[in-house]
Amino acid sequence: MGKKNIVMYCIFIIVIALLCWYFFLSPKHNTELIEGGSMLSYDKPFSSVELPEGVPDYVIERMNYTIDNAKKMHEEAPDIWETWIAIGNMYGMIGKYEYAIDAYLKSLEIQGNNIVAHRNIAEVYRVNLKDNNRAEQYYKIAIEQNFSDPSLYLTLSKIQYKQLNNLENAEKTLFDGLQKTGGHPDILVAIITLYEDSGQIQKQKEVVKTLLTRFPDNQLYKEAWGDLVE
Repeated sequence: MGKKNIVMYCIFIIVIALLCWYFFLSPKHNTELIEGGSMLSYDKPFSSVELPEGVPDYVIERMNYTIDNAKKMHEEAPDIWETWIAIGNMYGMIGKYEYAIDAYLKSLEIQGNNIVAHRNIAEVYRVNLKDNNRAEQYYKIAIEQNFSDPSLYLTLSKIQYKQLNNLENAEKTLFDGLQKTGGHPDILVAIITLYEDSGQIQKQKEVVKTLLTRFPDNQLYKEAWGDLVE
């Protein structure tokens, strides 16, 4: 086989590998985590809008503003992912959370690498539907798409530790975040707090040493944990 043929063969293998990743492994296909059919009519996305009863007038005013904004975006650009984020936010505001998820999924159909939709789905599951297993799954997808955002690791670790009672996974999430964010101080603080809550004092002291070594002039850190390393 000549050099030219070898090069062409290698290019062919790379293209096949990329196609396999795109169709089977890329984050936009993780919308299959949602079970069942859509509750939201994509052709008439506002047909299920109903304002809740018994809420203050100022809240109704905010809801109407959000609804009008979503309708305007849909009239002007129904086929962009941002429009369906707005529709999802609208349904979330009026308390129709399954409809909100359907709208976010529509956004993902349009733009698969869409951290806003994945994060919003995760938050609906975590805050509104109290389904922390689903929330965990979607936060992991969000991290795949934006691995440098420390807040994603912080929220995911809280879900794993506080709601799912999985200290090992929470610890792993925080150390993964520490590595991928370049040692973000908020994650160091979260690790210290995790070890304190779980009674792992020796590990806590080791991380405190790291924190104070990196930020020796931070008075808040010194006041909070300085006595652990004296």
